Amino acid sequence: MNNSGAAGGSKWLLTGLGVLIALIGLGLAGGGGQLITTEFEPSKAQRARDNLAAGGLLDLVEIREGDALETLRSKLPEQIDLLLLDGAKGLYADVLALVEDRLRPGALIVADNADYCAEYVAKVRDPEGGYLSLPLPGDVELSMKRA
Repeated sequence: MNNSGAAGGSKWLLTGLGVLIALIGLGLAGGGGQLITTEFEPSKAQRARDNLAAGGLLDLVEIREGDALETLRSKLPEQIDLLLLDGAKGLYADVLALVEDRLRPGALIVADNADYCAEYVAKVRDPEGGYLSLPLPGDVELSMKRA
């Protein structure tokens, strides 16, 4: 699943750990990609590390512990292909603003329970905001960064 054209495979950024294993199975394991995730709760981060280690996948994932607005301030890939927002809903707009310049044109953003952050929804649905966005059933917002 390397549609980015970037060396080393796709670059994915995930807030929260809800679908971590599924994402790896979708393409990172065989494609040389990279996944960075951030988790506020240390026990959840440790559980993810344990599960990834048991599955032989720990080397594919960088788990950062703490507030996403701090853990994502540095050491990100030049380009991000997928941003999955599934952490603190109230931070979605702030996380997007933090990583926005790294999202490549065509990058996808999947935001779970997006309606809990009106500022985020307004940003991605604004016709002048640089995104194409579609609300999906289950309170998920699927957006794509325009060129």
